[in-house]
Amino acid sequence: MFCAGEPAYVTAEHVCDGSIFPRVTNSPLQDPVKVAVRGERIRLSVGSGKRLDMDLDGHDSNCGSTEDGSDHDTFSLGSSGSNCASTAKSDEMEYKSGNGMHHAPASDIKAESAAIERTAEDTSSQHTSSASLSPCRWHKSASTVGSISADGHVFTKTASGQKVVMNDRGMPMELSSICMVFDSTLRCRGVHTYHYCILNGELGAADGAGFVFDSKVRRNNIQQMRTVFLNKRGVICIRDRQNVRKLKAQLPPLEPGLCLTMTVDLDNLQMQFVISSNEGIGGYAEVSLEGLFDLSMKASFQSGFFCAVVTKEISVSLWCNLMAMHKGGGGRLPRPCEPVRGVGVPAKRLSRQYGCSEDEVERSLSVFNLADRSGDGFIMREEFSELVERTLKVELTPEELDRYWQDICPENGPQRIGFDEWFGWVRRNYLPFQELTVEAPVPESYELVTSALGVALAVYVLGHLDAVASFGGLGAKLTLWAPPLGSVVVLLFGPGLQGRRGALGDTEAVRTVLVACFGCALCALLALYTLGGEDPSLTRAAAASGSLLWMRATRSLFAPAGAFATLAVDESLLHLPEVRDLQWVLEGVQVIVVPAICGSLFLFAAQSAAVWLRKSFALQEPLSLQDSWLLGELRNTFPSLPKQELSKLLKEAEEVFYPPKAALTEQGTVNDYLWLVISGKLLVDVSGQVASTLERKAIIGEVTFLDPRDKLATATVYAAPNGARTLRWSQQRLREFCAVENSLGERLLSAISEELIEKMVRGRGAGRRSPEESLRLLTQLRRTFPQLGTAEVPRFLKAAESVSYTQNSCLTKQGEENKYLWLVLFGTLTVTVDSQLVAQLSDGALIGEATFLGFAEQGRATATVRSEEECLTQRLSQRELQLLSVTFQGASSSYQPMQLNSVPTEFECDNFIGRCMLLHRPAWSYDDAEPQDLAQAHYPYKEHFHGRKRLWEWRIQGRFKRRPGVLYCGVELERYVPVNFTTRTLMRGIIPLVQGALQCKQIRHEIGKENDPSFRPTVVAPIWAADNTLIHEDPSAAPNIADISLPAGYSRKAARHFWDEVWNGGGPSFEVSGGPIFTFAIWGPAQLLDLRAWVFRKLPLMWGRSLSLEPFVGKQPVHAVIYELCGQDAEAEHHQAHKAYVMDVRVMPEALWSSFAMGEETSSLVPSPVDCENPLIKRSPSCDSFCSALSELEDTEDRRGLLSPVSDLPLPLVRQNSEVRWRLDLRACCRRRRRNNFLLD
Repeated sequence: MFCAGEPAYVTAEHVCDGSIFPRVTNSPLQDPVKVAVRGERIRLSVGSGKRLDMDLDGHDSNCGSTEDGSDHDTFSLGSSGSNCASTAKSDEMEYKSGNGMHHAPASDIKAESAAIERTAEDTSSQHTSSASLSPCRWHKSASTVGSISADGHVFTKTASGQKVVMNDRGMPMELSSICMVFDSTLRCRGVHTYHYCILNGELGAADGAGFVFDSKVRRNNIQQMRTVFLNKRGVICIRDRQNVRKLKAQLPPLEPGLCLTMTVDLDNLQMQFVISSNEGIGGYAEVSLEGLFDLSMKASFQSGFFCAVVTKEISVSLWCNLMAMHKGGGGRLPRPCEPVRGVGVPAKRLSRQYGCSEDEVERSLSVFNLADRSGDGFIMREEFSELVERTLKVELTPEELDRYWQDICPENGPQRIGFDEWFGWVRRNYLPFQELTVEAPVPESYELVTSALGVALAVYVLGHLDAVASFGGLGAKLTLWAPPLGSVVVLLFGPGLQGRRGALGDTEAVRTVLVACFGCALCALLALYTLGGEDPSLTRAAAASGSLLWMRATRSLFAPAGAFATLAVDESLLHLPEVRDLQWVLEGVQVIVVPAICGSLFLFAAQSAAVWLRKSFALQEPLSLQDSWLLGELRNTFPSLPKQELSKLLKEAEEVFYPPKAALTEQGTVNDYLWLVISGKLLVDVSGQVASTLERKAIIGEVTFLDPRDKLATATVYAAPNGARTLRWSQQRLREFCAVENSLGERLLSAISEELIEKMVRGRGAGRRSPEESLRLLTQLRRTFPQLGTAEVPRFLKAAESVSYTQNSCLTKQGEENKYLWLVLFGTLTVTVDSQLVAQLSDGALIGEATFLGFAEQGRATATVRSEEECLTQRLSQRELQLLSVTFQGASSSYQPMQLNSVPTEFECDNFIGRCMLLHRPAWSYDDAEPQDLAQAHYPYKEHFHGRKRLWEWRIQGRFKRRPGVLYCGVELERYVPVNFTTRTLMRGIIPLVQGALQCKQIRHEIGKENDPSFRPTVVAPIWAADNTLIHEDPSAAPNIADISLPAGYSRKAARHFWDEVWNGGGPSFEVSGGPIFTFAIWGPAQLLDLRAWVFRKLPLMWGRSLSLEPFVGKQPVHAVIYELCGQDAEAEHHQAHKAYVMDVRVMPEALWSSFAMGEETSSLVPSPVDCENPLIKRSPSCDSFCSALSELEDTEDRRGLLSPVSDLPLPLVRQNSEVRWRLDLRACCRRRRRNNFLLD
C-alpha cells in the first residue's frame, strides 16, 4: 500500500524476472529510437511479457524548454495519455497538436514505426534495450565544468580548484566546488523514468540526484528550488526553497557502480527511487508529494527536469525509459519486484541469520534508534559515544570510548555503523535481548534548561557589573558583556540544542574562545593605534580582518569574533583621546583588553555555575538494561553463565551508592555480597595499610577479598572521598545462577527447541512431542552434525522433508543404491542383514551412509531397514547434504584441527601430500625468561628454542604430485580489509623488516581489492626464502619433523639455484609413483610476530610496545599458505582461480575461534569426513552393533565452543579482575583439499 507523505521501504537482493527496472549498464546496445507522436495506440512489451496499451494522443501543449527559455532541442513523452513534445529542429519531424497532422517524410515515419515494433519484441528480453530508452541527454551547460560524450549521455567532471575554509575547531578544511548538471529536456505530465549511473570516480559529501519542479530547464539559486532528491548517504530529502527535511526512507549509499532509477509520475505526483547494481536491486522507496509541498498550485508541480550534483572527479551517465501505462495507471507506480524469498525485511533476515526471533531484532532496532538522531540508519562516533555515556551515566575517558568504538567499528574500516553491524556485534558479544525491555530515552529538556539558565545568569550578572563600573566613576563604561555573552551562548546553549553531552566540560573549546577573544581585543587596539579614527570603516575592517588572521594563526575559532572587534572599535572611538601616546595606550587597555580578560574569567564562572546546576538538578537516569559495557563485564566476570541469564542477573542486582568513607567489607568478618564498581573509587585496607585502589569494573567478593576456607573478608574495602556507585548481589543468589554451568548446552537448545522443531518439522505426531523430546532431537542433530552451529540448525532442518512410513514399509534394501539419510522422529525400525534381524532402532536413530551403506560397493546399502510400525522421519538427500556443506563457507568442512607442539598433521592439497606441524614456545619463555616455579620451567622443544630469538617454527614435509611451478610461501586473508593512511604507513614500515628477516627482497605484498573477493590480500615470498630446505630422494632418509631439531639443509642461495633449475625443467624427476621428499622449516619473521598474543613485537620506534594484528588483518582467520600459479607469468595478479595449493593452514586467536565454534560464524572445527562425497557425515566409532550412528559419540564441542549437556569442565564462580579478559591463544587447522570435492572461493 502506498502511504502519502512517508515512503515505503522494501529491499531485495536481485532483480526478479520480469522486472522493468534494468541492471546497471554503461550505454545501450544501439542508438535510441525517436518516437513519432501519432493519434493511435501502440503496444509495448514490458518485463514479464505482458503487453500494455498506450495512447499517444497529442492534446497537450508543448512544454519543452532550455535554460535560455527557447523551445527547441528538447523532446519529452509522458506515458499516461498526455505528452510533452516540443518543436523539433528544422531537419527533424514536426508535430501539430490541433489536428494530429505531421510534416515528416513518410519514410521517416515508417522507419520510426518499425523501430517501435522492434522495441515491442525486444523489451521482454532486454531490460536496458536501446529501444526502451528515449533521447535523454545532459544539458550543454555541463560542458563548462567537464566533458560530455558525443551522444550526450555520459558526463565527466574534470578537476577544479578547492576552497580552504576553517571549521569550528579552527582547522583548515578543503571544500570542492558544487556543480549542478541536468537533463536538457523539460518533462510535463505523464510518467518519466531516469537511469542515473555512476560509472567511476569519487563522490563528495554533497553529491546526489533528484527531480526539480520548474517551468523551464534552467540553473537557479538552490535556495529557490523545489526538489526531491537522494543524497550520497541514501537518504531521500525534500527541499522546498529554503526549507530542507529528510524522510525516513533509507536506501543504500551512492557509490561508483550503482545505478539510480528514478520514476516520476507528474499526474499523480508520486516518485519512486530504485538503487541497483550488477548484482540486482539493493532497495527502493516510494514518495508521495502530498503533505510534503503546498499543492494548491498543482500545475507548478507537473513539469520539471532531472538534476544531479557532483563535486569531485566523476563520470556519470543519464538515460531515460520509455514506459507505458494505462490511462489512470491505477494511482501507483510499478514496484521493481517482490522481495526475494528468504530475505524480506531486516527483522526476518537477521532473525534467520542469527537464529533468533523477530521480536529480538525489533528490540535491538529500538535500542539502535535511541542513538540514531539523524534518522539515516547509521550511527557515527559522536552518536555512539553519547549513547554509551548516557547508559553508563558516567563521563568516560577518550581511551575508553575509543576501545568501545574500535570493538564495533575498527579504525581501518568506515567510521560509521549500520543496524546490521550493530546487531551482529551485540549478538556475538554482549546483549542477548531476550529479557531486555526497551526504555524510552531520557528527555534532554534538562540540558536546554541548564543552558538557558547559564545564559540568563551571564546576562543578569554582567548587566549589574556594567552598572557598578559606570556608577563607580571608573571612567569609561566597561563593555564586559560582549565577549562572555557570545561565549556563553556558543558553549552553553549551542551544545544544549545539539544534544551533545559533555560539552560543558570541554576545556579545549573554552581555551579556543579565550584565545580568540584576547586576540580580537589586541587586533582592535592595534587597528585603532595604527589607523586612528579618521576613517572608522577602514579601522573596523582592519580589526575584523586582523581577528580572522589571529584565529587562523592560533587555530582558534569564535563566531562573534569579528563583531566583537568591530564593537570594540566603535566603543573606543567615543572615549579614547585623539593623541596616541602612553596615556592613550593605558586607556585603550582599560576599554578593550580589560573587558576581554574580565569576560574570559567570567566565562569560567558561568561555565562552572551551569555544570553545578546540571549536576544538582538534572534527572538521575536509571541504570539501563541496554548497557553494553555492563553486560560485557558480567559476561567476562561470570563465564559460566549463559548469555540469556545475564539480563536476569542484572535485574536482580541492587544498585547501592556508598558515600565517602562508607565500608563495604570489614576485615575478618563474614561477607555475603559481591560488588561490581560502576563509577567512583574504592580503597582496600589491609591491617591499617591502603593496599590498592579499585576503580570502575572492579569486582569485590569471593575471589578477591574473601578467604575461601571460611568466607571471611581478608581486607577492609571502603569508598573513596568522592563516593562510589556499585551493583551488589547476594553470593547465595549468584551460586544459584551459576548452578546452570553443566546445563549450558541444554539451555541454549531449549531456547530454540519449540520454535525450530514445532514450526519446521511438520508432520504427524509433531504436536504430541514434548519439549524434552524436542530437546533430545536437537541434541542428536548437534552431535551428529557437530559443524552445525545453533544458528545453522534451522537451515539444516529446512533442507529436510518430513516423510512418514506405514507399517512394513522399506526404507533401504540390502544391495541397492541409497540416496537418502533418515533421522527417526518416532516409531520403530528393524534392521535385517541376510534375512536375519540384527537390531531395532527407535526415536533419534540415524539411518544412512555412516550406518548401513557400504562405501566399497558404490554406496549400496549393507542392510534392509523396514518400519516395524507407523513411523515419522526426517529425510535428507545425500546430494542436498553435499550442497549444504558448500554453503557452510565452501570447504570449511575440509579443515581438521592441528595441535601445537604435538604430532604432525597429515594433509593433502592440490599438488602436495604430506604433513605439517607448528612449534610455539610459551609466552613466559620469551627472551629466555625462567618462571618463578622451576617445576614449570620445562616446555616442549625447549632445547630447540632456548637461546634463540624465534618464537615459533613451521615444519612441512611431503612430496609433490607433479612438477611444481613457481611456488610462493606466506600468508593470505579471506576477505579484503580496508586500511587507513596510518595502517598503510605501518605496513610499508613492517615489510622491510620482514624482508630483512627472510633475507629476501622479492616479497610480494597485495592488499587485495574490495570489490573482487577472488583477489585476496597476501604477503608472500618465493619458496626458496624458507629458512631451511631439505631434499631427499630416499624417503627413508628424510628426517622426522617431530624431532627436536632438524639437520641443516640448503641455504637460501643454494635453494634459489635448485628451484630455478626445477622451474626451468631440470632438477629431479617428479613421477606419479613418487618423487623426492621435501622438508621445509620456516621461522624468519618469528621474532617479530607473536601468534599467541596476536601482535607484532619489538618493532623499531615502538619502545617495547606491542602492535595488534587486528588493524592489518581484521577479525578473520589468517592463512599460512604455499601455492603455485597455474598458467600465469611472474607479474600476474594472484587470483584464487589460478592458485594450486601446496599447504593451507588457517590460524586465528582463541576469541575468534570461539565465535566460529559458537555458530555465529561457521565453525571449522569438524571431524574428518567419512567420504569425500559426503563430508557432513562422520562414521560412528562404535562398530559393535547397527544402532544409530549417534550412539556413544564423543562430545564434539571443545572448551571454547558450545559446552555439551554432559560437560564437567570446571569453571570459576567469578573471574579475578586482574586476569586478562580476552585471553588469546593460538588455534590452527590444516585444510584437506581434493579437486573432486573442493569448490574454489
